Amino acid sequence: MATVFEGIVNNEERTGLPGYNTIEFQHGNQNIAISSALSVKYLGITIDSHLRWDLHIYNVTNKLRRCMYPSDQLFLEAKIMDPRQLFAVALVLQQRKCIMSGKFVNHCYDTRQRLQSLYVPRMNKTAGQKSYTYLGPKVYNVVPHTLKALNSWALFKSKIKLWKK
Repeated sequence: MATVFEGIVNNEERTGLPGYNTIEFQHGNQNIAISSALSVKYLGITIDSHLRWDLHIYNVTNKLRRCMYPSDQLFLEAKIMDPRQLFAVALVLQQRKCIMSGKFVNHCYDTRQRLQSLYVPRMNKTAGQKSYTYLGPKVYNVVPHTLKALNSWALFKSKIKLWKK
């Protein structure tokens, strides 16, 4: 059932969200019925009953995710790395550059793990866990010690790309 109010059409069959109650009134010569819904999709924008953007952002990010990561099988057949793997390789290479240049300072506490792994700073929020300072050391610590022991930059770079595939 489609409801019309001042030129706005809410098609319940297309949105998939049925109304819970209906308000009927007369506007001029027309009897108009308005049914309430949790959300309505109008001109590509999902309007929530509380006028929040959460549901719209969720729908848009899912569409983008389907475009960006079409299928893992596609990347396997093409024998290329997907964007997540490329990002992980970039993180590892950047950490390695900092270590080789001497600009990287690990924590100063004398622990048994100090020479084997990098210090991962504590992040309380999810946004902090998406930052480079958190993800860089965390991903670098997963790299096997045989690859970390390589001294040549070109060899390390090629081996990391093969390891990540």
